Amino acid sequence: MSTRYFVRLIFSILLCGSVLVLSYAQQPSHFVLGKAELSEYSIYNLTQDDQGNYWIATNYGIVKYDGYTFMPMKVESMIDNSVFAWTTDKKGNLYCHNLSGQIFKVEDDRVELFYQVPDSLMANNLYMGFDQQNNLVLATNSLFRITADKQIAMLYAGKGSLTHFTTLFKAMDG
Repeated sequence: MSTRYFVRLIFSILLCGSVLVLSYAQQPSHFVLGKAELSEYSIYNLTQDDQGNYWIATNYGIVKYDGYTFMPMKVESMIDNSVFAWTTDKKGNLYCHNLSGQIFKVEDDRVELFYQVPDSLMANNLYMGFDQQNNLVLATNSLFRITADKQIAMLYAGKGSLTHFTTLFKAMDG
């Protein structure tokens, strides 16, 4: 190895080292939120509404976090406390569901039972979305929408227990 090559190598290492030492870097930001308040909860899903509140779907129901306090939301008609899968309609209202086929709606900081999926349309998985007319579309063992008067409009009738849907996707035309 030539002396010239060795000097260049040493100079390059020193230059890179000094740049790294003198450069300013960000420290990673990390904090734990709600460790004590949510220690008994299993969190399945989290979303934020238009007012900046966080809505947490847990094994004990729905919890609202306004930036200061965690508030468990009580729903008298809730059969199964474990709730999942937040989705938002065109008006900004939040929806989630439980394993018993109950669909819950969050509107103006209130949680209410919006719809109960009939047993005949229940399956292991339930997926939700909204169409162009803001109707709730559900995929269970069939694909159907809930009309404004809460009637079922069948889009695709499943063929028994072999029918299986995955996550709903919206086409470009809505």
